[in-house]
Amino acid sequence: MNYSSRFFAEVLANPGLASPILFPETVFNAPSSHISSLLASPSLNNTLVSDAGGFITALDMAAQWLDDDLVTDCLIISAEEYDWLSAESLALVPGPKIASEGAAALWLRRTEKPSPNDILLEQITEAATITNQQSRSTAIQKMHLDLVAPNHAALISAESGHPTWDRPHSETFASWVGPRFTLQSQFGHGFSILGGWQCALACELLQRGVCHDAVVAADTGANQAQGAWFTRPSH
Repeated sequence: MNYSSRFFAEVLANPGLASPILFPETVFNAPSSHISSLLASPSLNNTLVSDAGGFITALDMAAQWLDDDLVTDCLIISAEEYDWLSAESLALVPGPKIASEGAAALWLRRTEKPSPNDILLEQITEAATITNQQSRSTAIQKMHLDLVAPNHAALISAESGHPTWDRPHSETFASWVGPRFTLQSQFGHGFSILGGWQCALACELLQRGVCHDAVVAADTGANQAQGAWFTRPSH
């Protein structure tokens, strides 16, 4: 984000003097390619530009690569870099919001015989897009209907603590009996990284034995609502 802002500012000021060194850093896949280089990985590399649901979409893509035997392991990384322009957009969201940045990562691999210490990605719902024809509330309801996880699972919600913003989630998951967790009150509004944080928390809860199943309901009201179900192996 910062490299793109610098480059396009130089282009606007004087195209003839805009630094070509900055141009490659404006490509969306540049950060991911740099990480692949650091890991000396010649494997597939792709970048999705999305909101919080994008991390779950990336998990879905990784699972498809694994099923198709294109890769044996896949590292899914999400990052958000603070920028004044995106921070200003929070004025459009009800309630007080603090913009934040950060990163999250999960390592996905295939296993025919999961061990008791493994965490399984049991389900990913279809991405329910938010458009002029489909409201955010409807998208969240579709995500909920797609989920087949037990309703006693831990729910990692996208709620922020503001009633107006949270109403679609609180109404949709009103009958959920499992424990609920939220992140925005402690971590701030992380834009696209929120979905990554939610998934990391789900795995952490499972690893610590807090629950046997954990559900992520990812949504920032921008592009889509999408859910994921993580669980521990049954023995």
